[in-house]
Amino acid sequence: MIRTFAFIVLIFNQFYSCDCGTLPQSQLAEQVLVASLLNGYNKNIRPADQVSVDITASLQQIVAMDEKQQVMTSSSFISQMWLDHRLSWTPDNSNNNITVVLIPTKSLWIPDTMILNSADTNGYLPVSDYSLTSVAYTGLVYLILPALSVKTRCELFVKNFPFDRQICTINLTSWSQGMNRILYTEKNDVVIDIRQYTEHPI
Repeated sequence: MIRTFAFIVLIFNQFYSCDCGTLPQSQLAEQVLVASLLNGYNKNIRPADQVSVDITASLQQIVAMDEKQQVMTSSSFISQMWLDHRLSWTPDNSNNNITVVLIPTKSLWIPDTMILNSADTNGYLPVSDYSLTSVAYTGLVYLILPALSVKTRCELFVKNFPFDRQICTINLTSWSQGMNRILYTEKNDVVIDIRQYTEHPI
């Protein structure tokens, strides 16, 4: 009985003296930083009177062109960037000089971006509850949406088929906010990135 009791005491001491479940210093600093950024943060409030949202699309493929229905189906990654000064901090020794953190998207304010000329019943750009958003120390928020299959309405002129040339657009806007509240902008150098584009097999 005495040996059994001694064994239980030994296990108890080892359990409470071990470093079980403790985060490394770098991850602990990130945990504290993210907690401080979200403390008192209200995701229902815009970060500024007018938020400038920069849009970039990485076109993967034009999946289909329906001439009869005047619909183009494309696959692309769509990224959005904006400034939220509430999420800014100064990298120093207290936070292990962290310059970028990943925060669950559902914890942050994000623009309610939708496709104005969508051919789907729901034109909103879908954002998963499990997605993460990159936040830099300057307050720059970077949200990239995975490969989306987007159906958009497009006027197709097929009179000169097969020598016709079509111009189709994807028009993005905020559903609930006007331009005086959310302003969508495009990078002049790379509006549509086609480096990963793959032609649809004939």
